[in-house]
Amino acid sequence: MNGTCFICDEAKIVRQNRKIGELICSACYQREIKPKEVCTLCQVEKRVAVSDKQGGAICSACYHREIKPKEVCTLCEVEKRVEVRNKQGGAICAACYQRDRRAKLRATLQASRST
Repeated sequence: MNGTCFICDEAKIVRQNRKIGELICSACYQREIKPKEVCTLCQVEKRVAVSDKQGGAICSACYHREIKPKEVCTLCEVEKRVEVRNKQGGAICAACYQRDRRAKLRATLQASRST
């Protein structure tokens, strides 16, 4: 639902948090409310990104470094961790994804300036 986040006070998509009874956006939930556990890989208490097959906590940094799948990027043709997939399901690495996003932003800005 749309509403104002209790923590950041911004109009966003929010959900009512059962723990505190207030409307919270997903970014604030992840940053402020989501419980912390000890990561089974780095042994540091952090917010959980995923759980392993045994139910152990894995933090975001360890997931991206150790677990996130590797495939050959359809753009640069190098085996890297998959950031996103194209419409055909092909893997795109983080570097190519960021480069593509910047190019689209530049094109949008140039088009808006010419009108």
